[in-house]
Amino acid sequence: ASNVLSFEYNTGAGDVGDTVTVDNSGMATGTLNATDDGVVTPFTDGADTFIYNKQADSTLTAMDSISNFSIDSGTGSVDDIIDLAAIAAAVTAGGGSWSASVANGGNAFNFTTGTVAFGGTNVFVASNGTDAARVYVDADDNGTFTSAKDMVIELIGVTDVSGVSAAENFLFI
Repeated sequence: ASNVLSFEYNTGAGDVGDTVTVDNSGMATGTLNATDDGVVTPFTDGADTFIYNKQADSTLTAMDSISNFSIDSGTGSVDDIIDLAAIAAAVTAGGGSWSASVANGGNAFNFTTGTVAFGGTNVFVASNGTDAARVYVDADDNGTFTSAKDMVIELIGVTDVSGVSAAENFLFI
């Protein structure tokens, strides 16, 4: 028997809804769709997976915010995951190449004036060092951040991104 709960968040006309599913072990999996629905707050006691299916799911002007996102806090810790497999598949299907690595911009990044430097990767992560981090995704695979064509996901409360890794915090396939 399974005790799976699924919650769909809707904010109004045209919103296709975000879904967070919690299984009987307390693990949460979320599918975040195209609109800025506020903040998704997962459980803090297990690995949570946030699935993005298309570039429009989280943009600079309609950004998803995730609080309590867990990044490597030590040996044996449980890391949360951002699943970008559908985005990676769309890039490669369109003739582009997807790099399964992450560029790290450190913990003193200015979200307004800082330069997103993908450096041959498709994911750039940086923190402002005070209250949030952002994940930038080169969804159009041109090597530069383009607000109309790329993704941004905000991680509220993440001030140190030194422990972010492609293997522990992202799914690309």
